Amino acid sequence: METLEGKIVDVVSKTIFDGRISIENGKITKVDHCKVKSHKYIMPGFVDSYTMFETSMLSPQQYAASVLQYGVVSLLLYPKGCCSVLGKKGFEYVMREFDKTPLKCKYLAPGELLENIFDCDYFDLDPDKVLKLFKNKNFYGCVRTNFYEANYNSIAFIDKDDYENVQLSSLLCRTDEYGKRNLKSAFFLFLDDEVDFFEVLETCTVKPITEFALDVGLLQEGDSADLILIDDLKSLNIESVYISGNKVFDNSKPTYQVGQSEIINKFHCKNFSVSDLFIPAKTSKINVIQISSKPLETKQISAKPLVQNSNLVSDTKHDILKVLYINRTQNEEPVKAFVNGFNLKFGAIACCTSWYKQNILCVGADDESMIKAINTIVRNRGGLAVCTGTNVFDLKLPIGGFLTDVSREIFEESYNKFLMICKTLGCKLKDPFTILSSLTSLLLPEIRITDDGVYNFEEDEYVTLFA
Repeated sequence: METLEGKIVDVVSKTIFDGRISIENGKITKVDHCKVKSHKYIMPGFVDSYTMFETSMLSPQQYAASVLQYGVVSLLLYPKGCCSVLGKKGFEYVMREFDKTPLKCKYLAPGELLENIFDCDYFDLDPDKVLKLFKNKNFYGCVRTNFYEANYNSIAFIDKDDYENVQLSSLLCRTDEYGKRNLKSAFFLFLDDEVDFFEVLETCTVKPITEFALDVGLLQEGDSADLILIDDLKSLNIESVYISGNKVFDNSKPTYQVGQSEIINKFHCKNFSVSDLFIPAKTSKINVIQISSKPLETKQISAKPLVQNSNLVSDTKHDILKVLYINRTQNEEPVKAFVNGFNLKFGAIACCTSWYKQNILCVGADDESMIKAINTIVRNRGGLAVCTGTNVFDLKLPIGGFLTDVSREIFEESYNKFLMICKTLGCKLKDPFTILSSLTSLLLPEIRITDDGVYNFEEDEYVTLFA
């Protein structure tokens, strides 16, 4: 039996009291109200109620190890990227790898994956067949890519104006951003707005645990011992994390051995030549994707193109740069467009981390640099690349072409170096790879790149390159 003493934060009774918690066989056997010497706070562990972990670019095991430091004990995972690239095998891979971690996980499968498997309409899916297919008690359900239509009531976001109906979620976070956009920092968004502390705590404990029937405890007698120890309620610095009575995080690091992840991938793409990027000039105006002041949002504008040798090329003077979207599994003609907002003066950047199909995206100041960056991605079967004109730098992501198995700390160091190289090209965006990857997102306004071309979701129509 283990006992923990401190100020117990009871989210059920909405009280904080001095006391002692007894733990045996992974369960809380007793909660005593008594005077104690410890000034630490004992809180229920946090639930990240909706996350696409692939945007962190970390493997499942490394991702799990990295979120423990923020008090997360449970995840509701939507592995869109792995499913898009690897189908059912990708979904099973994610479940298999997270099962090797102490985190308590449930899963949402993309509706398109299940429609393809069962050859039926999303709304005709038989839940019993789905459960039998995945053979996993932690499979929760499925949503479409556009979950606003399919499952909005079950998935909520940080919204201070509607906190009563919200569940806290990291949603889409790069590894170096999780520390700023995690559940702990979301607390401060609410608390700064003078929302009641316990109402905030409910959003990442009681509400998701109830909504998704999670086997996660709330510091009640008989509950699973899933809890965190923090120094105080102002800083919320996580000192220790317990899951099912086992201490899994202590003194800023996991207490268990983080294993090596299985390497899987699916990448079938040819090398490209400069001629593959040619766009014959036709008219005096083109439609352009403009990165707005809110970097993840875009607008449609028109601009006069720069023409050389009867072909459209990037115009670095006016920041009208060529951007390509390339299918990683089929040798198809690239989708070609122009974008404003990257401010590259020379060189090119490319990635195989596009939301949500992990296809190749490249933006550049000239065709030659773009080809070098793209073919580096092809050679590495994924990852990131930056071409400075003469030199090409790469960051390999061997798992699926979009995930790494190194620790978060090691990856952050490499990733930040990549961002610094981008700045030498003239790019002023804080994280150009995230912006580039998001150009395919079906969730964000206004104009996006899809497999079939550029699409304006506000106008509900495809946009031709030539205005």
